Amino acid sequence: MPIRRVRCGLSLDREVLRAESAERVVIKLSLDAPETPTSRNRAPVNVALVLDRSGSMSGDKIEKARRQQSTLCGSWDPRTCSRS
Repeated sequence: MPIRRVRCGLSLDREVLRAESAERVVIKLSLDAPETPTSRNRAPVNVALVLDRSGSMSGDKIEKARRQQSTLCGSWDPRTCSRS
């Protein structure tokens, strides 16, 4: 049986960073896992999503975070997932 691996990707919120000074950047992490056979039972997993609601996340930043949270939660299999 071939080994199935999870692919990991990283991207920054900008293409260029200044070398002379410290900067804060947003890093997007993407994980692409192979599909699991449907005949196999999966063990339950606990996942907690936390959104920063401080002033620095106001406006477009918090809206993007909320959309991504909805996208992530919407992609889970309802047979193996409960939301509270």
